[in-house]
Amino acid sequence: MGKSRKSTIRKFEFYETITNNGIESGYVRLANTQFHSDAVMDLSANSYRVFTYMKFRAKGNKVFTYTYENAIKDASISRQTFLKVKKELIDNGLIKQLASNAYSPSKFEFSAEWKNYHSKRRDWFTDERICKNAKSKRKQPQRK
Repeated sequence: MGKSRKSTIRKFEFYETITNNGIESGYVRLANTQFHSDAVMDLSANSYRVFTYMKFRAKGNKVFTYTYENAIKDASISRQTFLKVKKELIDNGLIKQLASNAYSPSKFEFSAEWKNYHSKRRDWFTDERICKNAKSKRKQPQRK
């Protein structure tokens, strides 16, 4: 017979939690490649906070419900900010909004489109560095 699930649970360290036994009721799972992707790195602070709360509330499911009221409670943001955050998360390919009627909560699903996201900010930064390096590498006329 295999090990029980309780014996294989890795407890959180004392600096990661306030519980005495190191066991939490939930946590956010974020893969290293997604965490360091252009799509996540380009998010604003509010968008990143809401995205992590969405992942927490989804509890590992691909399709989840997240409302404006959830955003107020979780991230303390206004309705207008939530609309901007939602647009940014959709534009960066992290979530998709599923069709629903006006009287039901908004349904979303996590998307894999973030893999195709190409950062505009990073291109600007890299282009600037390339231009500066190219200028400095040009041979300066030697003075006599």
